[in-house]
Amino acid sequence: MKKKILIVIIILVPISFLLLFILYGKYSYEKTITKCPEIRNIESGHYGRDISFEDCYGIISIDRWNPTISDTLYNFRDFKHDYYFAGINDLNGYAMRDSNLYIINKGVGKSKVSFDNVRYQYEEKYFINGEFKYFYYDKIEDIPIFLKVNTMSGEVAFYKSLDEPSESDRKIFEELEEVK
Repeated sequence: MKKKILIVIIILVPISFLLLFILYGKYSYEKTITKCPEIRNIESGHYGRDISFEDCYGIISIDRWNPTISDTLYNFRDFKHDYYFAGINDLNGYAMRDSNLYIINKGVGKSKVSFDNVRYQYEEKYFINGEFKYFYYDKIEDIPIFLKVNTMSGEVAFYKSLDEPSESDRKIFEELEEVK
């Protein structure tokens, strides 16, 4: 009798966790549809009942990615233009003001490219003035980490140092740095 009870427990516990996992995904999806209907209406085919969803603003979503058990990276995705453009280590790395997301990007240097198979550069891609623009950097330290993104259009402004943005934008980035 004790063996039967143990077997039932061994079977029911994983099934219970699986059901909770599925229900959380449904809740997350419903939260997305309610808060950001723009994402639901975009026919990119990449969004669905995804439990990695963390939050959204306009056409921008924040997805949670766990490369290891102890590490978490939150990725910012523009669904209208179908690309990821930033990553942060915790949810204190961004702020929302009006229709703009301010991000201190920790996901820089996502991809290296080579044009001659000898020298590699870091490639960053952003949606600027209605089109994608590509930027190449020799060192990861040269990649701008301060991003301002319009959540309705997806337009990105980026800055390497806090000397570059307007005074009002600089204050928001400084507040973000203090939280970190």
